[in-house]
Amino acid sequence: MALSLVDDPDYAGSAGIKYIEQLQQSLQRALAQENWVEVQRLDKVCAALIDKVVAASREEETGELVIALSQLKDVYRHLIYGCQAKVASMAV
Repeated sequence: MALSLVDDPDYAGSAGIKYIEQLQQSLQRALAQENWVEVQRLDKVCAALIDKVVAASREEETGELVIALSQLKDVYRHLIYGCQAKVASMAV
């Protein structure tokens, strides 16, 4: 059995935005299923992914990246509000 290396993914431009959109969809799915272990895993992936996409996109047009990050921010806002509502309902 031979060991072969694979190229690192391209995080620049539209490829990086696609990764962010895929992560956003996975995060929304995990939230809808209340799969908190998966939300936690995706949250850790998210920080690293954003760092890689931003670093790779420094020379690129950033308008699409800003939109993708704004949409991801909305998912996190939904997560935070959902968690706050859950805590409030448990405090009664």
